[in-house]
Amino acid sequence: MTTVKLCGIAIVAVVFIMTIKQFRPEYATVLTAVTCVVLFTCVIACLSPVTDMLNFISDEAASGKFSDFMPYIQIVMKSLGIALITQSTADICRDSGEGSIAEKIELAGKAEIFVLSLPLLTELIEITGSLLT
Repeated sequence: MTTVKLCGIAIVAVVFIMTIKQFRPEYATVLTAVTCVVLFTCVIACLSPVTDMLNFISDEAASGKFSDFMPYIQIVMKSLGIALITQSTADICRDSGEGSIAEKIELAGKAEIFVLSLPLLTELIEITGSLLT
C-alpha cells in the first residue's frame, strides 16, 4: 500500500474520530487504537522488500561475501530499530499528553544510538589518522 493511501486512511479516520469524540469519547479511543493497528499492519506489509533484502544480506554474509561489512550493517540495523521504536513510543506518549516523558524517551534512544555508533566513530578516526600520516 502506498504512502498516499495510508495518509488517506489516516485523514478519514481522524475526521471520523473527531466527529465521534464529540458524542462518545470512549468509542473514539477504541477507534483510534484500531486505526493505529490497521496502519501499523499496512506499514509492516510494505516492509517485505526490506526483509527480502535482509535475508539476501544474511545469506551472502553466511557465504563470506559481506563478512567485512557485517559489523557495520549490524550497527546500522540496530540503530534503525532503536530509532523506530523510540519514535513510536514517544509519539504514543505525546498523544497521551505526556510530552516530557516523550522527550526523555527520544533522548534515551539518541544516546543509545550514539553509544552503539562509537566503534564506527573510532574506526573513522583511525582511518583518517592513517590517511594523514
